[in-house]
Amino acid sequence: MTQPEPCLFAPGSNRTFAEAVCRHLGTTLGEHDEKAFSDGEFRTRLVTCVRGKDVFVIQSLHGDAQQSTDEKLLRLLFFIATAVDAGAARVSAVVPYLCYARQDRRSAPGDPVATRHVARLLEASGAGRMATVDIHNPSAFDNAFRIPAMNIMPGALLADFFARSCAGTPDDPAGGHERNGLAGALRERPLVVVAPDSGAIPRAAHFRELLSYRLDADIDSAFIEKHRSDSGLGGTGASGHFAGRTALIVDDMICTGATTLRAARICRERGAERVIAAATHAVLSGNAASLLCDPVIDAVVVSNTIPVPDTAREVLGNRLHVLDAGRLCADAIGVMGGAC
Repeated sequence: MTQPEPCLFAPGSNRTFAEAVCRHLGTTLGEHDEKAFSDGEFRTRLVTCVRGKDVFVIQSLHGDAQQSTDEKLLRLLFFIATAVDAGAARVSAVVPYLCYARQDRRSAPGDPVATRHVARLLEASGAGRMATVDIHNPSAFDNAFRIPAMNIMPGALLADFFARSCAGTPDDPAGGHERNGLAGALRERPLVVVAPDSGAIPRAAHFRELLSYRLDADIDSAFIEKHRSDSGLGGTGASGHFAGRTALIVDDMICTGATTLRAARICRERGAERVIAAATHAVLSGNAASLLCDPVIDAVVVSNTIPVPDTAREVLGNRLHVLDAGRLCADAIGVMGGAC
C-alpha cells in the first residue's frame, strides 16, 4: 500500500524549529496564512494543498511574549481541524513541549487532570497521532491519549553532547568546550548523574546508561530528596557519592530554576567540585535565568524545544548550551510516516 505524501506545517512562532526538522528530513514546510483580527480572533488558511497527504503540524505549546500557552493550543487545534476539513489523509500533532503536562493528577478534590483534557481536545480536533519530547510523566501521558502517542526520549541527544564535551570537541558557533571550561569539568573528575527529585530518577537512570556506554566508563548515580508544601520546596536528604565529582543534574525541564538551584547547592554541600544542570525544556519562567547564574552552577545544558529568549541568553552567557532537538522530531516523523 502506498504511503500518503508527507506535508509539514509550523503555525505561529515555531517556524525556526520546524525548519530545522525539515532540513533533517530533506523537505520544506507547507505554506499557510494566519490573520489576526482586531477583536482578538484569528483565521488560519492553508495555501499548500493537503488533500490525500500525511500532514504533520509542529507546534511547541509554551507561552511567550507574543502568544500565551492557551492561544497557541487553540491555534494548534484549529490548524489540525482545518487540515482535516481540507481532506488530509492523516493529521499528526508534533508538539516538542506539551503544555499542562505537570497537571497529570488531582492533588486536591476539584482539581482538573489537565493532561487528559488536552488529549481530548487534540483528539476532538482530528489529530490521529501525537508526538512530544520528554513528557513530564510518561505513564500519565500514555493513559491520557486514545490515539497513538509517542514520547520522544532525548537521552541520546544529551549523552552525545556530553561524550563530545569529554573529548573537548567544539560543536557550537559560540566556541568550543575547552574555551568555556566544560571539557575540563567533565574530563578531570569522576562523574555522577543526579536526579533532583523522585520523578527524575527513571530519566536520569536512562541518561546514565547511555553516557556510560558512550564513555565506556562506570558512572555513579545519586538522588536528592524533594517535597513541596505551601511554604516552598523542602527536604535536604541525598543519596550517592558527590565528593570530588562533577555532578550532572538531569531533569525534563527548568521552569522557575528553584529545583535546579536547590539540587546544585546540595551537590556542592556534599562535596561536588563542579555542577552542570541539564534539562530538555528551557521554560525559564520569571527570574529563572538569574537563579541559574548562581556560582554553584557551572553550566546549563538545554534543548531548543522551547526557544531560549535573548534576555536569558545574555544573562547566562557562555555557561548556556542549547542543543538541537530537531533531529529527534525528524526521526519521530519518519517513524510515524511509515506507520499505517
